[in-house]
Amino acid sequence: MFLHKGFAKASMRDIAKGASIGLSNIYNYFNSKDEIFRHIVAPLMAKTIEK
Repeated sequence: MFLHKGFAKASMRDIAKGASIGLSNIYNYFNSKDEIFRHIVAPLMAKTIEK
């Protein structure tokens, strides 16, 4: 959803719908879209730092 809409325009509702899960369920795992984004990019950042 971040790639499709961009970070600013992607809502938690959009992210949940794209992942085929309920909006309330996504909040069981993530507090915000910032947290989701950090979770997604963390492995890439770790590899970048390793090099």
